[in-house]
Amino acid sequence: MMPTFRAMKNVITILKQPWSFYRWLRLALGFYFIYESVNHSHLPAGLFGALMLYQAAVNSKYLPCEMYGTCAPIPNETDSDHIDDIIYEEVK
Repeated sequence: MMPTFRAMKNVITILKQPWSFYRWLRLALGFYFIYESVNHSHLPAGLFGALMLYQAAVNSKYLPCEMYGTCAPIPNETDSDHIDDIIYEEVK
């Protein structure tokens, strides 16, 4: 009985992680597609809704900006001290 308690503790820890905008969006989309699946008897919508709910529950990060932590572009650092002066010679 002890392993199930640890597993449940891990699930609770995952659910308590901070909820980002995308995690809330996945949760809302999951509920919407499950609702539409039940109302219209559409199995693919239900499967997609279940996938979205799973992603929201376990906080899986399938968006590139979430996986790599680059949701905002990283500015390139330029060092203006290392710019060399270019000397041009006019050829006639």
